Amino acid sequence: MTNKNIILLLIILAAGVGAYFLFMNDTPEATTQTTPESQQVVICDSNGNRYDTEAEAIATGLTAAEYGATYCPEYIATQTGDYTGVPVAQAEAIAAARGELFRVVEIDGEQQPTTRDF
Repeated sequence: MTNKNIILLLIILAAGVGAYFLFMNDTPEATTQTTPESQQVVICDSNGNRYDTEAEAIATGLTAAEYGATYCPEYIATQTGDYTGVPVAQAEAIAAARGELFRVVEIDGEQQPTTRDF
């Protein structure tokens, strides 16, 4: 093989690799369904209080470490599977996305009828 052929093969290879990375970066990382409710950023504190803005949370005297989206029950459910405090419809959707079975076993501290077959 001559040097010209080797250089031509390297150029073709570089163009192919460049095209691959170009198309890989254009594809979305995840396909998720979003609703207007989920697009709104909500701020929560560890006591279950919700704030529409960061300024609202700060106005109540909270420090930056005492509030944030990670305190919201729906965030905790998506990360850990603990659905405490999450509305049933939203909890069902999160469980489905996580591939988990879902049933309500307690509502406002009152036990619901369940079976012990699990």
